[in-house]
Amino acid sequence: MGLYPTLEDMTVASAMNAQQAQQQPRQNNMLQNHNTPYPVLAPGARPDDPPSANYWNNSQTSQALQPVQASSSAVANFSSAPVSGQMVGMKRAEIKDGLRMVHICQDPESKKFGLKLKSIDAGIFVSLVTNESPAALVGIRFGDQIVQIDGENLAGKSSDKALKLLKKANPQRCELVLRDRPLSSTLTMQKDSQGHVGFKFSNGRISHLVTDSSAARNGLLIDRIICEVNGQNVIGMKDKMILEILAGCGRTVTLTTMPKYEFEHLSKNVSRNMFKTMDHTIPDV
Repeated sequence: MGLYPTLEDMTVASAMNAQQAQQQPRQNNMLQNHNTPYPVLAPGARPDDPPSANYWNNSQTSQALQPVQASSSAVANFSSAPVSGQMVGMKRAEIKDGLRMVHICQDPESKKFGLKLKSIDAGIFVSLVTNESPAALVGIRFGDQIVQIDGENLAGKSSDKALKLLKKANPQRCELVLRDRPLSSTLTMQKDSQGHVGFKFSNGRISHLVTDSSAARNGLLIDRIICEVNGQNVIGMKDKMILEILAGCGRTVTLTTMPKYEFEHLSKNVSRNMFKTMDHTIPDV
C-alpha cells in the first residue's frame, strides 16, 4: 500500500485504481479480439515458396515464425498524490531523514553566525535563526539539531558549551552537521470550497478542530505550535499575518508543527522581541 500526503489523496487514488482495475479485463479482451497473431516470413522467403526441411529447422526462421503477440498494457501507476500533486509547499516543508553538512561563516559586521542554541534531552537544537544571517543563508531552520561543530560531537553538552565551541570556530568556515527538525512533524491538508482547512489557532497555538474538516480527517492535533506554513517559518508572526499566508498558499496546505511543551522548552531563552527577528524567508526547493 502506498503512502499518501492526505486522506483526500488516498481516497481519490483508491477510486482511480478500482476504476482502472475494472476497465483492464475489457481492454485485454478487445486487444485479443482485434489483434490476431500472424506468422512472419523468414528473411528472403517468398509467400509461394514451398516449405523445406532447412526452412523449418532454421533457428532464425523459427524465431521469425513466432506469432506477433499483442501487448497488454499494465495498470497505470497513478501518483500517490492525485489531489495534492507535486506541490512546492510540500517539498519546502519536507523533514528529511539522515544528516547534512553545512559550512557557515560569521557576519563581517556583527561577528555572529545568526544562531541561538538550546540543550534538550542531551542534544543541541537551534532556537533562533536571525533574518538574513549566515545561518539563514545556508538553510538552517528553527528546531534543527546540531550534531557536530567542526567535527566535535555535541551529545550531552550544555547550551553554553555548544556556544563556546561556535565562538571558537573559524569565522571564515565553520562546519556544522545537522539533523532536520526532529522535534517537529508535518501534516498536509486540503482546503474546502470556502478556502478553509478546519482548525483555529491563537498566538500560533492550534486550539480547535472543525468536525469532519480536512484538518480533522488528516489527524491534526491541538496544543501544537505552528512553526511553518508550506515551509515558510511563521514563528513570531502575528495571527493575522499567519492567516494571510494560509489564505495565499493555494488549495494544499502543509503545516510544520511542534508540541507546545517542546516549543516552550526550546524557546525558553528567546524573548518575544527576539522572535520578531526570526528568518521568515521562503526556502528554495
